[in-house]
Amino acid sequence: MLSAQLEALRKARGYHYSDLVEMTGLCTQAVVAVHRGRGMTDSLNKIAKAYYHYVVIPGQRPDVPLGAQLRAHRLANGISLRSASESSGVAVKTIERIERGEVCYVGVVVAYTEAIATTLTLIDQGEYEYRRTRAELADWESSRTLPADVWLYDDALTVHMQRRVDRADRWRGRHV
Repeated sequence: MLSAQLEALRKARGYHYSDLVEMTGLCTQAVVAVHRGRGMTDSLNKIAKAYYHYVVIPGQRPDVPLGAQLRAHRLANGISLRSASESSGVAVKTIERIERGEVCYVGVVVAYTEAIATTLTLIDQGEYEYRRTRAELADWESSRTLPADVWLYDDALTVHMQRRVDRADRWRGRHV
């Protein structure tokens, strides 16, 4: 679970809660609450960034806000707001707030993610850059609808995008 991942990161890095208080600007209670699976989503994001990590849903684009990722996952699986609400015990209005990206309790977001059959996970900055660059390259390649003779001039941009992917691959290899 997410709180276990955060606690493992804290111990692996040798951080004390007081270190995270200094790095994030949050109070001690907020830092401890997030590490115990409670607290608010904005506090969770600040703590994840202090660890150079991002909170994402597996299989979703990491450069998309978490609320939009949850909404996309729910819609892709054909789950209505009402059925997600009934299975999670979270009110429809609260689910709408989560999907809009408004601040909410972490426990409520976790209950909602479990109801739509997914999980929240942490990815490090290297993995984030790798996924984001791969998604940008895929978007760029899928939008190539110009005549064939124009591709001669487009090679420089292809090389530039491939260099970004290679750089993300190297960063990912050093920090994984």
